[in-house]
Amino acid sequence: SVLKRIVKTIFYLGLTFVLICVTLVSLLFIYQDEVKAAMLGEINKHLKSEVTIDPKNIDLTILKTFPDCSMEFKNVLMLEALQIKKRDTLLFAEQLNLHFDISDLWNKRYDIKKITLKNAIAKPGLTKNGKPNYIFWEESEGGNKNDSINFNLNLIQLENCHLIYKDRSRIFKTDLFIKELSFKGNFSEVEYDMSSKGKLVINQIAASKRTFLKNKNCNLNINLIVKGNNYEFEKTNFSLNNMLFNLNGNFLYADSLQKMNLDYEASDLDIATVLSLLPEDQKQKATNYKSDGEFYTRGHLNYSGKTNFDLQSEFGIKNGEVTYKPTSTTAKNINMDGKLIYTNATSKLDLTNVHLNLNNDELKGDLSINNFSEPFIHLVVDATSDLETLQNFWPIDTLTKLKGKLKINSEVEGLLSDLKDQTFSNKVKLNLDANVTNLEAQFKGDENIFAVENCSVTAKDREVEVKDLK
Repeated sequence: SVLKRIVKTIFYLGLTFVLICVTLVSLLFIYQDEVKAAMLGEINKHLKSEVTIDPKNIDLTILKTFPDCSMEFKNVLMLEALQIKKRDTLLFAEQLNLHFDISDLWNKRYDIKKITLKNAIAKPGLTKNGKPNYIFWEESEGGNKNDSINFNLNLIQLENCHLIYKDRSRIFKTDLFIKELSFKGNFSEVEYDMSSKGKLVINQIAASKRTFLKNKNCNLNINLIVKGNNYEFEKTNFSLNNMLFNLNGNFLYADSLQKMNLDYEASDLDIATVLSLLPEDQKQKATNYKSDGEFYTRGHLNYSGKTNFDLQSEFGIKNGEVTYKPTSTTAKNINMDGKLIYTNATSKLDLTNVHLNLNNDELKGDLSINNFSEPFIHLVVDATSDLETLQNFWPIDTLTKLKGKLKINSEVEGLLSDLKDQTFSNKVKLNLDANVTNLEAQFKGDENIFAVENCSVTAKDREVEVKDLK
């Protein structure tokens, strides 16, 4: 009957499955010691770094890695590959698997085609002299044709790994937590296509005492054409806190980054996402605001060493809207164009066509900053503002009350240090035409109210004139 045939089929399938499992387990018992000895012997021949592991934490697995066979290492400790007395940890991994074909058990030559690394911490880097601490594998003289273990990798997978890279010669640090990351390609070839996908958290990217990124989510989807040490972006994008960037260009990597030529573009971004990239101390204040509108950025990076780099970026805001949530005060029609130039010899930031409306008030202006080490400022402002509305949108912490009308047209130019200490000297260019009416201001901790009915101030060529002060 049909029922009997179904039962018989299920029985034979179950029996086949059991036989396969028994066969695989038998292979483990037959070949385990032989494979362990062969692999460990070959690995020790090539290692340039000290590795510590309990022999009980080395296993040959088939069932949980089927159809691959795998040599599994648990709680592996590897020290830096440096000829010094005090060496730091290069790698500690709770689980490391080297995958190869089951047929290699009979051939007694083990081609490692896949590596998986889980729950690990790695600390690669360069010493103050620029020497890498991570070159832990030494190739055999005349090739590895006679070795019983070869690395013909086409897949590397990482899961829950903490990577801390330090370049002590350039005082550069990258701290990443890798949730999941994979690399695919024929890595044993000189020329090949490589793809990479992953999800990670940028804990910190810093140079000297300057932190560029901190606590940011990042997703990768990268395709590269590899020719020796040259890597060309074919189809690449990555997202940073949901900001999607498209990349084009190439880079040269040999032990460390030698050269990079990179174009990037991100369009149709929302302001709220951009604000999420602010440093933590500034982002805390930004949480009091909600925003809408478009943000764009595009640029080019050319790098050929610490003392030879060129970053040029254009960015801007279109039809932006920002609301200070505690008072529901909204700035509308926010528009701005920006340009950043940052090289080993030059640094400049230009903000042009700045415009916004705050209720019935309007603010327009331009800002230029030259030389970030010793900033030279050129600021042009043309604004009319209700001071109470301005206080409701951007509170001044030292004031409990601010009212009045302000109209200002001003141009300021000079070193930032001179603007603070020598505003009315010949070192600073100041043109000012301002008028305030019905001013009322009260400072925190002071019961008195500072009031001015009307006042006009003009300044030009270091001459200041106050009119109609009441």
